[in-house]
Amino acid sequence: MTPLCRLSLPRRLRDRLHLSASLFAVLLLAIVVLPAPATASVAAAPTTQQACVRDHSCGGDNPTEKPANSDSAVDGEPAGCRQDDPACGTLQEGNREFRSDDDVFWAFLVDGKPVVVVYEPAADVELPPVLGFQRFVASRRPDAQFVPLRQVVAADVQIQPLGTPNYVNITMHYSDDQIGGLQESSLRMFYFDDDLGAWIELPSLVDPLQDTVTVMNVDVSAFANRLHRIAVYG
Repeated sequence: MTPLCRLSLPRRLRDRLHLSASLFAVLLLAIVVLPAPATASVAAAPTTQQACVRDHSCGGDNPTEKPANSDSAVDGEPAGCRQDDPACGTLQEGNREFRSDDDVFWAFLVDGKPVVVVYEPAADVELPPVLGFQRFVASRRPDAQFVPLRQVVAADVQIQPLGTPNYVNITMHYSDDQIGGLQESSLRMFYFDDDLGAWIELPSLVDPLQDTVTVMNVDVSAFANRLHRIAVYG
């Protein structure tokens, strides 16, 4: 029986095969022994909703804005809203009503998640007149029987939700001197839309006995993020 002959390879080829086998062994050892590289951790987005609220604690004529975080609240008051600040308050369970010191603006949380209310008396800033609305006045001249609406009372208000949903009523109080002969039944509330540069009417109810105009279940998103002008016209 003829013995099997060993396969004869050129020396250079045998050296290359030995080198390839050695590199493969080193690579296999690195995969098995060395730990896997740590992956970069991605910070999770904060779960607590943050709201931008005017910082009345800084005082001065140019208050800054900073986030109000419900986790950083002290006795129910979020950051940027001092507990003793009459111009800023949190409406929530157990404290549902806010009234400005001058008794011009009221807000009441009917139901839902807490909201932060910030109030400032209306600044002396000239805004465009209310367009598309007129009131009737007695005049012998037909062209003078309809005149533009007259502003009765105004305020700058921010209503910042700390969650959803929210059911909030807002009320503006006027005096007899302010209406100056206007028919109270003709009073209506508007807010100024900065993006549109125009006044938007809010469906409102007039209470002549209390001298108030109220909007029920207002859309708080229209008053979030910054101060917005609201006003009663007649």
